[in-house]
Amino acid sequence: MTRPILNLLAIGCFAFALEGCISNEDLAAASVSTALSGAKNTRMTRAASDHLKKDTCLDASEAAAEAAAAPSAGLYPSDCVVKTAEGPSLHVEYDSCTGPFGYLHLEGGLDAELTEKSCGVLQAALEDSGDLRANGEAVEYTASADITADGDLRMLDYRGDWTSRTRQGQDVFVTADLDIVVDRITACIEVTGVSSGYLGEHDFSADTRGYTVCPDACPSAGRTEVEIDLYRERNIVVEFDGSEIAKVTVDGEAHQVTMICAGEDTEVEPTRGGI
Repeated sequence: MTRPILNLLAIGCFAFALEGCISNEDLAAASVSTALSGAKNTRMTRAASDHLKKDTCLDASEAAAEAAAAPSAGLYPSDCVVKTAEGPSLHVEYDSCTGPFGYLHLEGGLDAELTEKSCGVLQAALEDSGDLRANGEAVEYTASADITADGDLRMLDYRGDWTSRTRQGQDVFVTADLDIVVDRITACIEVTGVSSGYLGEHDFSADTRGYTVCPDACPSAGRTEVEIDLYRERNIVVEFDGSEIAKVTVDGEAHQVTMICAGEDTEVEPTRGGI
């Protein structure tokens, strides 16, 4: 279980734009980061399904133990995450964890409770432990998911909410409702769903369809449409085709955003030396 809650890079980009240095290029890059964040934000929930056996009833305690024993990825150093399982309960503690490019600094804990909703469905409920902080700011986080095993596929019906503040001091709230398919053989994932929220006084929403990414690769498919109120309504569409270039239109104006591709850890290539 790794980065479970948010992509502060994406929200930081929007906050940077709202500080008055907005350009369509900045908005295009921020929107690509937002599109990339959907898969990352569900990692902790998905990890509960990684080791579920097919053709048997799902066992909550077994799933929690195996998730605790699984290695963490996407946060550095590798030993900054400590996971402890007790029956169907799982606690994850972050100790000065850093994400790609150093944009994310995570401390504190998360708790997960797994229950057997039926023979073939496992339910995961997650919340922060009361001390979770990202980039020094307190984070309140809750999420739930129904996890279904179908052969080598894992289907997750995920809903999560979090609140925090950005480095620029903007209050932020995000809620997401996502359908996720994980292929245990290829480790590829597909995400479809919607998210919405606000950043300061500015509302935003994102609708993602067919976002697909496999390990150590660029996103191979998917389209995300972002609507954000930046003193006027702005419309941004992001499309992925397997290359390192995300195609973006900002109010109909075409842009290309270069990514550093690394499967789920794909990020926008940094150009401003940090956010």
